[in-house]
Amino acid sequence: MKLAIMQPYLFPYIGYWQLINAADVFVILDDVNYIKRGWINRNRILAPGGEQLLTLPVEHASQNSLICDMSFSEDKRGRDRFVNAVKRTYKGFPGSGAVENIIDGCFAFGSSDLTDFIRHQLFEVMAYLGIGTSVVKASELRPRLHGKAQEGILELCGIFGADTYVNPIGGTELYSREAFAEKGIRLYFLKTDFEAVEARLGAKGDLSILDVIARADAGTIGEMLKDYELI
Repeated sequence: MKLAIMQPYLFPYIGYWQLINAADVFVILDDVNYIKRGWINRNRILAPGGEQLLTLPVEHASQNSLICDMSFSEDKRGRDRFVNAVKRTYKGFPGSGAVENIIDGCFAFGSSDLTDFIRHQLFEVMAYLGIGTSVVKASELRPRLHGKAQEGILELCGIFGADTYVNPIGGTELYSREAFAEKGIRLYFLKTDFEAVEARLGAKGDLSILDVIARADAGTIGEMLKDYELI
């Protein structure tokens, strides 16, 4: 069984979806500390004036809190600004209808719980892209006192009996193949081929998936999901 694990991100870039698509089970790592000014509650799109950072406000944002204990603000103004900026930016684009449907589906979700909202967002995009990977929350799998860093990842692999673990390429300095091999687990790192992605897209490939959906149809994005190598 092939497992992948990542913190919850808001409409993340194509590499995040490649990772989900490459796994049998994807674990949202929400039982770790929240990171300010990261990608948990914000992302970038390409607006007419250049790259634009869009943010959903989080209540009492603190790096001393676990992600699973946090919520998005109940103030509708922040959500309205986000939604309006996205719809305004991509009006008239080939995938504008798909973007609007996904955004509307996400914001129709009743809960402001940060992890639940982002998991729902994953489901909305996965449905559009035809990704059938199972998605679960780490906070529902293990007690709050658990191993950190590599030890914690190995714990989650053990819960699922995973024989393969796939991590983004940025984790090469964090994880040891030998430590995983001792547990009978093959460790791979996923490296997105941005040159191939951008050739299909005709634009930058490291922005929010909303930017990708606005510019390319689901079939083309399906091909982009294969534009990576496992190292």
